[in-house]
Amino acid sequence: MEDIKKQYTIQWVGPFHSLEEARKHRKGAKDELFATPDCFTFYYFRGNKRGRGHKLSKFYSYFGIHKSLDGYHKRLNYSHEHYREFHENENMDIWIGALGDLDQYSPGVVEEIETIFIAMYGNFLTENERKQKKRVESLKDTVCIINLWYDIEEKPLVSKRDSIKPFHDVIVCERDGKYPRYLVANRLSPWKGK
Repeated sequence: MEDIKKQYTIQWVGPFHSLEEARKHRKGAKDELFATPDCFTFYYFRGNKRGRGHKLSKFYSYFGIHKSLDGYHKRLNYSHEHYREFHENENMDIWIGALGDLDQYSPGVVEEIETIFIAMYGNFLTENERKQKKRVESLKDTVCIINLWYDIEEKPLVSKRDSIKPFHDVIVCERDGKYPRYLVANRLSPWKGK
């Protein structure tokens, strides 16, 4: 058993159904209790692809990062190499994520989290083939990632349908021995609000 040396919380907001809808999120917000749009460095989208041979019943997905604190929208836009191949229709889901503790932010941390997500969900992330080469073996410490889920109004999602839930609530990449081991968990019961 290895000590958990690093723990990160990602606050996911979504699902948005278009880039325009995602861009409007927190636009002009001055509320310091929540992350500003510039704090969101992770994004995930899932939907249908354009073009012949792509059925509306088949879904494709992509996990991406933006290493600067100047907004994911600088990277995820209509000319994004993968997003431009997708239909913005009723099947499009976009989630944006921010580190829960910005004191932990660094480009290296963002890349470390991306490495774990791609190693863990590689078969599910159909558009991340190039990034599949990233190897979690390069990580030296055991890492725990806690995913918290919020709707587009930033209210906690109490009961998430599996159809909108892209990732597990807790991911542990354990470095006990030569190869990593993944442990995942989901909430067993809905949160009780007061």
